[in-house]
Amino acid sequence: MNTKSFNSNLISGLILLSFILFLSVIIYPLSKSDPFTQDLAHSLKSPSGDFLFGTDTLGRDLFSRTLYATKYSFVLGVIITFLTVVAGTLIALISGYFGGWFDEVLMRIMDCMMAFPFLLLAISIASLFEPGNFAVCFSLIIAGIPNVARLVRGSVIQIKCRDFITACKSAGGSNTRIIFLHILPNMLSTIIVVFSIRIGSVILSEASLSFLGLGIQPPVPTLGSLIEAGSAYIFEAPWWSIFPGIFLALIVFGWNILGDALRDILDPRLQ
Repeated sequence: MNTKSFNSNLISGLILLSFILFLSVIIYPLSKSDPFTQDLAHSLKSPSGDFLFGTDTLGRDLFSRTLYATKYSFVLGVIITFLTVVAGTLIALISGYFGGWFDEVLMRIMDCMMAFPFLLLAISIASLFEPGNFAVCFSLIIAGIPNVARLVRGSVIQIKCRDFITACKSAGGSNTRIIFLHILPNMLSTIIVVFSIRIGSVILSEASLSFLGLGIQPPVPTLGSLIEAGSAYIFEAPWWSIFPGIFLALIVFGWNILGDALRDILDPRLQ
């Protein structure tokens, strides 16, 4: 793939995500509808000039609820992915740099966790807690750490064998200084790629947990909970599930093509 296609993917992803953020951050506050206000007189209204995305059974405006849910899921996905990458990177730095039996034990634990599908492991962890923000964040962070640690550890092992690391050790540099001032800065491109690629799957997984009732609880709307609530009225009010589903697909697609573009640009093996 050439540089032109790299840039086109990067621009397309940025434009798509910027458009979604524009709707949820700029347009949502300007809308007159409150996503939590109930009006039974307008129950299950189809999309119109008054209700762009229609209403649910309680007469709540689905346009404002979808935009609110989009912003909520977007921010939550970024926070979860950031914390996952930070935790996974710290584990990879310590494990990959020191090596030995500590590295072997830690990586076997990561391998055991990776033996379970990501979403299945997240569901299992989330089911141990009361549904809510903590259950979603904790389960997705723990389930995502092994994959991040494995990916980043490979870069740590490569960098620690380079001559400038050996020279730093010979000069009496401490392990902490070498890890955080020499190895970590040389891994930033890998970390950025891992973050951008994972965030789409994290947002989709958060929606899956909400769909199963293990995520954010009503009355706070999320894309997954809106799709789940609308699935019971898929023939009577298909708009209830369709519009949140479209927004969820656009977010995941935007982050995926952005992540692929960053990987192609920052990975020297693909230059």
